[in-house]
Amino acid sequence: MTIAELIADCDGFPTSPDQADKAYQRGLQDGPTFRSVTIAVNNVWGASCRDGGNLSSYEKVGYHAGSVDFIKGILDSGCPVRVYRDGWVGLER
Repeated sequence: MTIAELIADCDGFPTSPDQADKAYQRGLQDGPTFRSVTIAVNNVWGASCRDGGNLSSYEKVGYHAGSVDFIKGILDSGCPVRVYRDGWVGLER
């Protein structure tokens, strides 16, 4: 899945290069602390943490500034990302 497919054509806020780099670095740092990250049908991300907890965000990937760069960092960290989409036969993963 490409980043364009992942963000589901969401037209969000622009991100400055500095902000983008900080978000990417945060993704690289946080990725190893997660078992997996999910991106829901509404493009909001959450995570299952290695310490047994769960993390819910309010950030809509592609809408909130830096969110795409954060997910790129998560992906580059090696953390699995599961994306859910509403398909014609029901929920797709």
